[in-house]
Order: sequence, then C-alpha cells, then structure tokens
Amino acid sequence: MRILLQFLLSSCALLQAAPEVRHVVMPKGPEMQRAELYVWQPPRQKARGVMVFCPGHNGSGEGFVRDEGWQRFATDNKLALCGLSFASEMEVTKDGRGYSRAERGSGELLLEGLEKELHDPRLPLFLYGYSAGARFTTSFLAWKPDRVAMWCASGVGTWPPLPAEPARTPVPQGIVACGENDAACYWSSLHYFQSGRERDYPWTWISLEGLGHGYSDKLDRFVIHYFSVLMGAREKGTGRACFDISTKRPMDRDPGKEFRIFAAPLPADEKLIRHWTSIHHP
Repeated sequence: MRILLQFLLSSCALLQAAPEVRHVVMPKGPEMQRAELYVWQPPRQKARGVMVFCPGHNGSGEGFVRDEGWQRFATDNKLALCGLSFASEMEVTKDGRGYSRAERGSGELLLEGLEKELHDPRLPLFLYGYSAGARFTTSFLAWKPDRVAMWCASGVGTWPPLPAEPARTPVPQGIVACGENDAACYWSSLHYFQSGRERDYPWTWISLEGLGHGYSDKLDRFVIHYFSVLMGAREKGTGRACFDISTKRPMDRDPGKEFRIFAAPLPADEKLIRHWTSIHHP
C-alpha cells in the first residue's frame, strides 16, 4: 500500500509539473475569421526563442505544439513552441490578401500574442510553414527579417516578394522545399529559391521525392536536424559548404554569381550533409 501511495503521489507531482499548452484567442485581424495561437514552454526553462509552426490553409498548429518530438527539440534548444490557428476566406487568400500575408495584420497579431504569453518582445522566431502557412512564413520574413532566426517554407504556388537585405542584420538562413509531384507549386518554389540565391541569400533547396502537395515527416525530421545544427554552428563558428542541387556534389564555397542559383549552402556538418543528400531528390 505504501509503494502504491508513493507511486500515486509521484505521478500527481509529474502531472502538476508538466507544462500546459495554452490556447490564446485574439481579436480577429483584417480579412480574418479566426486568430488563435497554441503556446507551450519547456518546464523550468526561460525560452531563448520561439519555434512557430504555420499550417496549411486555415489549419491549426495545436497538434504540432502537443507533439512529443517537437517538444523534445524545443526543450533541447530552450525554445517555446507556437502553433498558428489563423483563418481567412479562400477567395481572400487567392486574391493575395488575408492572414497568409503577414504584413496585412496577422504578423502583428503573432508578435502581440507571443509577447503577452512569453513576456519578452525580443525573442527570435524559428518559422516553419506549409502551403498558405509557408506564404505567411516568407511574407513575415520579408516584413520583419530581423525577427527571424531561421525558417523553412514548403509548397507555395504564389510566393510573396523577396526580403530586402536589412541594414544591420543579414537575411536569415532557411529552406525552400517542395514535393517533386506538386505541379502547382514546384517551379514557383524553385524560382523563389533561385531568386534568393541570385542575391546570395544563404538558402537551401529540397525537392522531396514522390511527394505531391502535402506534409512530409521526412522534412520535419530534416528541419529539426538543420535548425539544431545551425544553432550549434552559430555558437561554435562552424563553416559553410555548398552543394549542386542537380548532382548533390560539393561545390566551391563561393561558386560565383552565375552559379549561385544552382548551389545549396549548408552548415559544414557531415551528418547534416548526408541527411540533405538522402532527402533531396533532384
């Protein structure tokens, strides 16, 4: 009986210590039907940034925030998790308006909600978006590049304008990805990546074998690996390598302006390079 009682008491203590997912409902922004966030923080840690998941059209990021794998990644890297749950009418987003354009009010709602929940207006954002959420990701990148630490955007048919080079902070490193069978998005995604590379932005390209317009668990795992390595690389001053997106062979560190659009830069980490080689399908 004593052992059972001790077990029940320890279980209750663990449940009380487990961080809760907070559901934040905000006033709707312009051209929006829903403006909500799901926020989670690692226990007994002060967040040094926020990993923000931006789902497809009118989707919810609640499942992402509750996912044990993403929570482990967040705990290991001292990040809070945030899942967007924004919504706009399809006709509005097709017209290039609504929540997927961060500069039209939804980006400000995200910043206000995070500041209210995490009590720090300066936390850098790690953005990961798919489809309409990827449009939000890259429009936020263009709107406030100085707030973005790293990012990944996957499967967009109509991309927002490229971010301008800020005066003091360079455009952050990130990933443009698309399923090789996503006919509506593949070439526009590749063009967005190559337009950024023309400006020498440190962006990586991933073509996902056999994938149409949909989520990819493989991409999830690569994003976790890429972000983790990149955070460590910044602290250790790790160098950079470049790879040909057609052959996956290594290139010179600076392949020259005329060849940049074919070069995917990566942190010089052998495991990450092997991971990119395995997931990228030219």
